[in-house]
Amino acid sequence: MAAACLHAYLAIDRICAELGQWRCGTPGRRWWPGMVSPSEWKAGAVQQPGPQRPSWCYGTPGLARAQQLAALALGDRRRQHKAESALAGCLVDEKQLAQLGDAGVCHGWAGLVQTTRRAAADAGPDSALAASLPALHTRFEQHLHRVTQATDDTGRPPGSTNRRRAAHPPVGKIKEATTETLSQRQAG
Repeated sequence: MAAACLHAYLAIDRICAELGQWRCGTPGRRWWPGMVSPSEWKAGAVQQPGPQRPSWCYGTPGLARAQQLAALALGDRRRQHKAESALAGCLVDEKQLAQLGDAGVCHGWAGLVQTTRRAAADAGPDSALAASLPALHTRFEQHLHRVTQATDDTGRPPGSTNRRRAAHPPVGKIKEATTETLSQRQAG
C-alpha cells in the first residue's frame, strides 16, 4: 500500500511539473496555453502571443484548478498558492475575460464562475479567490443582461431555448405531425 501511494504521489508530481513547464506569463499574469502545437512541443516553448479564452476545460482556469487539486492531494502549499494566484490573475486580466463570448459552462462565463467558486472553496487563507467572486458574479450578470437584450433574426435572444425550439420542434410535435399525415394518407 505504501508503495502504491508513493507511485501515485510521484505520478501526480511529475504531471504537475510537466504542466508547470508550459506555464507562461509574468508572476502577476500567469497563463497556460489552451493547446501546445507539435512544433511548440518539439521546441519546448510556447510561441503563442498570450492567453487564450479562460475556459475550465483547457484554459488557465481549468489548468490552475487541476494544479490546485493536485497540490491539495500532495499537501504542497507552494504549488497550491501558485495555482490560486494564476487563477486570480486570470480573473482580472481583461485580455482573457474579453475572449469569453457566451454564458455557457464549457467555454463561457458559467464555467469560469463555477471553477472559481470551487477553487475559492478549497483555497488557502492567503488566496484572493474568495474576494474576487463578487466582481466575477457582476461581470457574469452584465454579460447575461447584454445577451438577453440582443435579439437575432427570430426576435429572440441568441442561443435561447425558444430559438432552438423554432429550429428543432419537440419530438412530440414531430410525432403528432407524422401521425396526422399518416391519418390523412390513409383516409385519402
